[in-house]
Amino acid sequence: MLSHRRGALAAAGALCAFVASAASASVTISGPGAPVDPFAQVSSAMAWIDANGGGAAYSVTAGPIAGRYSAFEMADNTTLNWGFSPGLLEIEGTLRVRSTSSLTVELGGTDNSDAVGSGAVEYDTILCTDWVNFEGKLKLVLVDGFVPTVGDSFEVIASGAYIVLASTATVEGPAVGPGLSWQLSVGPSSFTGTHYAGESLFVTLVPAPGAVALLGLAGLVGRRRR
Repeated sequence: MLSHRRGALAAAGALCAFVASAASASVTISGPGAPVDPFAQVSSAMAWIDANGGGAAYSVTAGPIAGRYSAFEMADNTTLNWGFSPGLLEIEGTLRVRSTSSLTVELGGTDNSDAVGSGAVEYDTILCTDWVNFEGKLKLVLVDGFVPTVGDSFEVIASGAYIVLASTATVEGPAVGPGLSWQLSVGPSSFTGTHYAGESLFVTLVPAPGAVALLGLAGLVGRRRR
C-alpha cells in the first residue's frame, strides 16, 4: 500500500484530475464521466481509467492513508501526484509506470534521509517494497524557493528489490541554468536495513553533454596556447 505521511495531495492536469483529501485518505477522480465517490486504492482508480478513460489524459492524486497502498500499474496518459508540499508515498508490492504515464515530483530541498523514520522529506519520495518498472516520464517541479545546484541528486524511488529503467524513460525538469540537464540513473538504495534496501531511482542535475564537450574543448585550446 501507499501512504502519504506529510502534506496534502494536489490535483493537476487540464483535462481531468484525481483529488484526494487528507480526511478521506483516499483517491478520487474528476473528469469526463468520472465517479464522484472516492477510491480506496490507487490501483482501483487506475483500473477505472483503463476501462473507461478512452485515451483521455488524467491527473491522479493519492491521499494519505494509514499504512501503504497496494501495488499498482499506472494507466496510460495519466500523471500521478501526491502532495501540495513534498511528501512520502509508500507501496506494498510492485510499481509500473507505463511509457505514456508520468510521476510529478516536487523538489524543495535535497534531504529525504528521514523518509523511513518520521516521513518528513524535502522532496517527494516513493518507497516501494518490491520491484519498480519505470518506462514513463518523471516531471520535476521546484517548490519552497529551492534552487538546485550541479551535482544535487534526489533518490525519488527506493525499492525493496530492483528497478528497471526502460529506454522510453524520460525526465522533464525546470530550466535551472545554461548548460545543465537532468539525468536519470539507478543505484543502490540509501535505506539499508529497511524494506527498501534494494535499488533506487535517482535524478541528478548534471552538465549537459554539449556543455561538457565545450568545457573539454576550451581546456584543450588553453593547453595548446600555453
